[in-house]
Amino acid sequence: MNTQSLQDLKDRARELVTACQTLDTIFVEGAVRLCQEAEVKRLKEMATRIRLHLEDAELSENGARHASQTGDAVGEIGKLIVKGIGSAMGEHARVDAFEKNLAARQSSRQHCFGMIMVCVGKNGLPDDVHVVSISEKARTQNRSESAIILEIQENGALLFTPDKFMQLVEGVVRDIRKGKSRLPILPEQLTLKLVPVIRPSLSVRPIEVQNFPQGFDSGIGI
Repeated sequence: MNTQSLQDLKDRARELVTACQTLDTIFVEGAVRLCQEAEVKRLKEMATRIRLHLEDAELSENGARHASQTGDAVGEIGKLIVKGIGSAMGEHARVDAFEKNLAARQSSRQHCFGMIMVCVGKNGLPDDVHVVSISEKARTQNRSESAIILEIQENGALLFTPDKFMQLVEGVVRDIRKGKSRLPILPEQLTLKLVPVIRPSLSVRPIEVQNFPQGFDSGIGI
């Protein structure tokens, strides 16, 4: 074998090695991409589930608000009826007692509605996420919404308004596709992202459930 033929074989061998290395890189990148898209799919499925739960919670809150308003109206009508009958019969003391009792029941009722949030537990995204109606808990437990929020956060969970949570998910999707993040995303990782977390405060006010952006078909507006 002459020198030129040997050199040709060496060059061919180097080309084959380079080609194999290129294919290996392509296969690795493809596998990474598949893993990333599988994680993105899990996040989309989680976001869709949360969206449905938010819609259910909003309907429940609207029903509770309507029932409360109806109850207040019926109470006022009843008070007027009893007052009219009592006045006609001269039983002012009994009418006064009825009015005081009704007022006491109404004042003890927690008239807070519409504060619905997304709670991320200690195990993070995407498995430890659920919707919580802060207002419903406040009403049923006869406590303030701020106290409910504080209790949840003291247990290590994070609370987000619906729109901020969806912004968070979109950010996580971008990070996964860029190779910056992998599932699960724990609460301590979430606190580093530029999405405001609801923190306890005496000035917390009920907020309505935010409408989701148009095109939010798969759970994430991307």
